[in-house]
Amino acid sequence: MKPLKNKKLVILLAAFAVLAIGRLVMYWFEERPPELPEEYRRIREATAQAEGPVFSKVEDGLLHETFRFKDGFFWGKEALVGCLVPLDQAGKPCRGGDRMIFYAPFTGEEKRIPGSQKWLRTLARESGCTVFTMQIPAERGDAEDRSKYFIYPESGWHDMVFKVQAAVAGKFGFRPGKLLVTGESSGGSMAQQLCAANPGKIAAAAWTGGSRYLDRIAPDDRIPRLIVNTWNCPGENASIVYAQKLRGHGLSALDVRTPPNFKISSPDHHAPNPVVYRLITSYLAGIATLQSANGGEVPPSSKWPERDSAGTPLPSAQFAAAWREVHRDSPAKSTLLAIVLTSENEPLLRDFLWLFRENGARTVVVPVGDDFPEEAGRLREPLAGLLSHPDLPVFLIGIGPAAQPGVVAALQLPRGGIRRIVLFDVPLDSPYSELSITRALERNPVPVIAYGNDAVESIPGILSRVLKTRGNQEYEKAVREALLP
Repeated sequence: MKPLKNKKLVILLAAFAVLAIGRLVMYWFEERPPELPEEYRRIREATAQAEGPVFSKVEDGLLHETFRFKDGFFWGKEALVGCLVPLDQAGKPCRGGDRMIFYAPFTGEEKRIPGSQKWLRTLARESGCTVFTMQIPAERGDAEDRSKYFIYPESGWHDMVFKVQAAVAGKFGFRPGKLLVTGESSGGSMAQQLCAANPGKIAAAAWTGGSRYLDRIAPDDRIPRLIVNTWNCPGENASIVYAQKLRGHGLSALDVRTPPNFKISSPDHHAPNPVVYRLITSYLAGIATLQSANGGEVPPSSKWPERDSAGTPLPSAQFAAAWREVHRDSPAKSTLLAIVLTSENEPLLRDFLWLFRENGARTVVVPVGDDFPEEAGRLREPLAGLLSHPDLPVFLIGIGPAAQPGVVAALQLPRGGIRRIVLFDVPLDSPYSELSITRALERNPVPVIAYGNDAVESIPGILSRVLKTRGNQEYEKAVREALLP
């Protein structure tokens, strides 16, 4: 019997081996769903362990709740969703909370708890709308691959937005309607593309920092838009062209350039200045108020309550105030006159003009041409009139090498009147004696602060300051210091 038992065992093992080999062969040829990225797997594992909200907190009249949403049963997208719901005194969602704003996040923001941004809380409170957003995995593959970059409809994340909207509505008992949309940076590009690809599902939009735009305006597009960029940012020109195209189709498209964020130490011209959040918040809050007064629909811009100086319709008094503040050239109260000498092409001129204004300076820009000896003579007459200002102390500001002949021309005038000269990267000396600032100062000593790459050797009357980082924060600090009484 022993040989028989061994024979059966051999047959059994052989059959098992044949089945295993067959399964391996079948596995090689069968179609399988793609492997989930690591970010999705982590969310999926956390979803299996979580019951109900992942996070829930009531503060300052807002419910901030996050939950995990999965599109489909097996291989659909998953995301951590954040909601900010305005509450009434009874702790229930406020009337009007069923109006919903989607915030499209920027690449790199997936590390935040969605909805934790301070300005989004302000947006929810001031608009009375429910604000929702979601984490989107940072890995986007090739930015030109529309199926992998979340800003494009082909990525599937557009569909996810509207599915999450329905989920939020169901969670809080809202009736989902047309969305209000906002976004920042790549999220600004997503907001633009959401509007272009889904005009019937969007009521209005306001975004900042967008650059990759979908060149499409549907016949049924009625969406009013606010389009914001930091000046000199990569999307500035794209936004200007797009807004002009929208207006050419009879659509309301407000576009504005804003200063950089001067709290940033690097020379960044993309991150929003706080004024941007005031613009977006007051715009969307104004739209929401108009919706409430018009049966949930946004009225045509011709019926909006405010106008700017050019007659452009604006949705609310609060937005009109923020809009005028950005466009105002002079401070509310001028404490000095800043005469700015520079090249017409100086890239940082807008930064300096904003900083001068914020420090109480009324500014006059005097452009300087390329022919320095000729400019020194040409500028004497216009400068003579400006320097004799009777009401305000005069500060002469030079930006870049082009300012050199203008400063010399001012110092050669028979009448003084300059409280201080402030120079940014302006050469103090020259091979040509008639263009030397140090020589002109010998005849007309005026206090000078000189900012530049290197400390200036000790020269009577000149205070030297080295620009170390040349970042936004350093320039802001320098202007504040230079304009002190």
